[in-house]
Amino acid sequence: MYWQVYLHKTVLCAEMMLVKIIRRARELNTSGNNVATATTALDFFLQNTDNNSSIEKYLDLFCRLDDHDVMVTIKNWSLHPDKIYQRFAVC
Repeated sequence: MYWQVYLHKTVLCAEMMLVKIIRRARELNTSGNNVATATTALDFFLQNTDNNSSIEKYLDLFCRLDDHDVMVTIKNWSLHPDKIYQRFAVC
């Protein structure tokens, strides 16, 4: 059942889309285009590039994330002037 659920082609496709969306957000942030997120926890992970923060801070912020943070952020990004993000409005 593991193969049928977690390695289903639809699940793998959705995971790759999410990875590419987040990579694009980090790419825009590093190029100077600020990409706003729905929560400060998600914002921390997208904009933080140094590894000097303590592990407790990372764990605390990671535990604050949930599916709704990501979904609302992606929905807001569909209105972003970036042409790649505008395609998310159809999804």
